[in-house]
Amino acid sequence: MKGIDLDHRPGLGSAPLVAALLLAAAPVHAEESAAKSLLDEARAAYAGRHDPAKAKLAFDLYEKALAAGAGYAAMWEGARCAADLGSSRMQRAKRGEKRAIFAKGVEFARLATKLRPSGAEGHLYLAITMGHHAESQSFLHQMSIASELRREAEQAVKLNPAAECGTPLRVLGMYYLRLPNAFGGSDREGLKLIERAAQICRDDVDTSMDYAEALAENGQRDKAIELLEWVLANPPSGAADKVGYRRTKAEAEKRLEALR
Repeated sequence: MKGIDLDHRPGLGSAPLVAALLLAAAPVHAEESAAKSLLDEARAAYAGRHDPAKAKLAFDLYEKALAAGAGYAAMWEGARCAADLGSSRMQRAKRGEKRAIFAKGVEFARLATKLRPSGAEGHLYLAITMGHHAESQSFLHQMSIASELRREAEQAVKLNPAAECGTPLRVLGMYYLRLPNAFGGSDREGLKLIERAAQICRDDVDTSMDYAEALAENGQRDKAIELLEWVLANPPSGAADKVGYRRTKAEAEKRLEALR
């Protein structure tokens, strides 16, 4: 009986097995590489999102990245892109088109919350896209999803209140501000939350706009005016931000006129 050769080294006879293993692994690596490449392209396009064409390109690329197997980051970033794209097209897009964009954002965000329940971003953008999607629908529908939207925003605050420059606090705060008191709204609670967001992100224009609205709703007219004047006196320096700021500037001027 032959003994076992403990000093055996694989020779040419093992080459077919090694080749087979390498070939089996190749498609997995290729798919991961394709997904990463698409995600990188989506992020590059999203950087220019104030151009509607680039925002739409980013949205399409995020969708392709997810189809290629991209993970959590692509899911919540895709939902964020959907929220931005739908909002930027609000004035000229058909209602059905906007609703479809927001619905896709809700789908992306739900995937993110299922894949990583501990991720604040997934819960945050689920709340945001749900809110946008409901805006074009009936009041009854809006009330039917209000509890879920609040739970998602609360979960984002619980997991990371400082995420995205304090956005979880802003979203939950605006929820309380805009929901009728009879259905659980509270101007006071909304102001408290947005004040916390403003402490986290003091020089953010969007946070300042929400803070001014909360102050006005709580009878603090002079402080609201002071904050809106600050928004008008401090335009952003980045070229991309300047494009989005045009809408913010017009809204700030409109609110100032109403308050004075």
